[in-house]
Amino acid sequence: MPQLLDPGKARTMDEFIGQLRLLKAWAGSPSITEITRRVHQDWRSAGRPRGEWPARSTVGDCFRVGRRRPNPALLLAVVRVLAGDEAAVAMWRQALRTVLGEAEASARVCAYDRLPAGPSLLVGRSRPVSRTEAALAAEGRPGVVVLEGAAGVGKTSLALHLARRAQARKHADAPVLFADLRGFAPDRPPADPAAVLDTFLRLLGAAGERIPHGTEARARRYRQLLAGTGAFVVLDDAADAEQVRPLLPGDPASATLITSRRLLHGLPDATRRTVGPPAAADSVELLRRTAGAEAVTADPPPCGGSPTTSDTCPWR
Repeated sequence: MPQLLDPGKARTMDEFIGQLRLLKAWAGSPSITEITRRVHQDWRSAGRPRGEWPARSTVGDCFRVGRRRPNPALLLAVVRVLAGDEAAVAMWRQALRTVLGEAEASARVCAYDRLPAGPSLLVGRSRPVSRTEAALAAEGRPGVVVLEGAAGVGKTSLALHLARRAQARKHADAPVLFADLRGFAPDRPPADPAAVLDTFLRLLGAAGERIPHGTEARARRYRQLLAGTGAFVVLDDAADAEQVRPLLPGDPASATLITSRRLLHGLPDATRRTVGPPAAADSVELLRRTAGAEAVTADPPPCGGSPTTSDTCPWR
């Protein structure tokens, strides 16, 4: 089998299907009818009852991307009749186990129709707050702002502060949606945007049996439900622009606030703000307010080593 066939590099089900399509081409591009016949013959030899033999359309679905509930036994049966090598089947089996595990983990999402509990205090950063709020409220185009910066600089706390202020100004019926996209979680894969959309649609009142399959179809329905509602959407810890794009309301009446450690250049309509560490004086003041004055033993030097205000410190 040529080296270009490497199912082990697949991290999603669609990537696995892409490798399966290459395997089909390598095997001489047999028709779906022929592959179905071979699978039937293989399962007959294995003693499987005829009622379990797959239909031609079911075998054809093995090569279709965007599937949410693949049949692992049938996928490996297709691999077996195309590769004809048990060592190769074992390699594909392990790759499929990995992909299905990743898919199951990425489908577990944390999405809500409310803002999560978080720090209520925000010290300093008044100018960045006002500039971000102005970008979110820009007329004539969807308000999308990305807060970019390193881990631990306070992007999520700032986003929640801004979202709470916006929620207080909006009418009571305006939807508020929050999702933790886990873009840089150390122990779990990034959230699947299709799974996030599934949860968002349910939170917006869509019946489970009427939620469409596929990311694009769900995104269209999501935007229909949010049109004109003045929704506020917070997408925390985004991995990349591709993960975020289906989750944007695309409606001038709505606003979206995104946080990410990565520079999201792939969102041309978004306003990007760089988040740096807070000024030392602001950090100490926050500690005083949360832990008590006795927890602070000395004042820090001014930002940059000279007298200044927090608005002239690195966050901008």
